[in-house]
Amino acid sequence: STGSAEAVVASYLKTSLSPLTERVWDDPATAPGNDKLRLRRACVRPEHGSPAGPITVRTPFVIEFEYWNLRPNLYVSLNVPLHNEKDVQVFSSLSIHEPAWHGRPFPAGLFRSVCHVPGDLLNDGVYRAGVQFVQNEGVSVYAREDGLVFNVQDSYGADRGAWHGKLAGVIRPQLRWTTEFLVEGSPLPAHHDPVRSSKPRGDA
Repeated sequence: STGSAEAVVASYLKTSLSPLTERVWDDPATAPGNDKLRLRRACVRPEHGSPAGPITVRTPFVIEFEYWNLRPNLYVSLNVPLHNEKDVQVFSSLSIHEPAWHGRPFPAGLFRSVCHVPGDLLNDGVYRAGVQFVQNEGVSVYAREDGLVFNVQDSYGADRGAWHGKLAGVIRPQLRWTTEFLVEGSPLPAHHDPVRSSKPRGDA
């Protein structure tokens, strides 16, 4: 069946994508990049933890990049594309709302840019985060897809209710719900049986 085939593919991808939550390149001469930018470090971690810390569907986490800017007065923004274990792009986050440096010329030097991802957003599974550096909000300076691989674990908490199976969907947000009691009483007569009345009438 389709469900079992999808499960096999997802299982294969989970085993083929080994977690890689931190990468460090100490030497700018050999670090990935070019004559404008070089990566120093990439990591994904719980917002208040280390790259070795577990991330569940409830955990706020960060995707962060440290990089050397080699060109004074370069206007830089970052784009972080996130893909799931089925290679579906879950989101693409741009740093255009970063308050301190976006829209300002970067001096030459070492920078750290951090993308904050809230808890109660992603479903459980394996994810791959890349990075793209963009100049003047329009020209790609450098991109890397094979950056980080991490696992989001199920929380098995109150957000599931009594359901213990896999929850469907790429994302798994905790959305706000409201219910109101509008009118008391049933709208149908007390003797009305919707099951019986919906059956075709037979001959007497």
